[in-house]
Amino acid sequence: SLLKKTGLYDTKHYKFSEPLPDSGIYPVWAAIREFCLNATETPTTVDALFDKLQRPPFGVKAGPLPVLLAAILLQYRDEISLFQDGTFVPVLGVEHFELLFRHPHRFAVKAFIIEGFQASYFNELRDILVGKAKVLSPSVRNQTVLSLVTPLIKFIKNLPDYTISSNRLSPEAQLLRQAILQTQDPGQLLFTALPQALGFHPITSEHLQAESLTELKTRLIAALRELQKAYPELLQTCQHSLEQAFDISAT
Repeated sequence: SLLKKTGLYDTKHYKFSEPLPDSGIYPVWAAIREFCLNATETPTTVDALFDKLQRPPFGVKAGPLPVLLAAILLQYRDEISLFQDGTFVPVLGVEHFELLFRHPHRFAVKAFIIEGFQASYFNELRDILVGKAKVLSPSVRNQTVLSLVTPLIKFIKNLPDYTISSNRLSPEAQLLRQAILQTQDPGQLLFTALPQALGFHPITSEHLQAESLTELKTRLIAALRELQKAYPELLQTCQHSLEQAFDISAT
């Protein structure tokens, strides 16, 4: 009833949206959105948000707060990230919300603002990981850091166990794999850990110029392809060894 009667959830288009201006909760919703989107430097704890909203001038009861925050997180899923115990949560599930309701102090939110040279770097990565066909306009979803980190994490976690643990890879591929597996902050991964794994400085206008950006892109593609092909190439090697051992040829 909270979602439907306030307009937070659009049942016609099946998406979360701003509450109706006369719903009575718009100021609270706006305060939650502002709190989350202003947390750009470091993650800000959810219990601090709840404490703020339970005090004047809002005076909201504890019950609706997790529901309202969940609506914001789902509506701004590309702009706002959630951290649990200091670790980035790439995919939100029911288990996260259930725990958030009981222990908000264990969760924090952070937003991302991409400006200047970082925007050029971001666009290059987006072309690699998301594709130009999906980039329609600034208002279209999948335009933020989270839209790049999520496919990277899914790519690594879907690799076979052999590829995850093998040291028969190039140093760059191993460092890239390690950086993605150990990430706790998506912004830190994209703008610091990822370029460092490929042999570059963190992404700032002072340290990385356009020529280096092209080289970084080339190395990233090569490392991702190496990780993707590692297990199929192992199987081919095993097949070749068996054919030689039994003096047979594949049909």
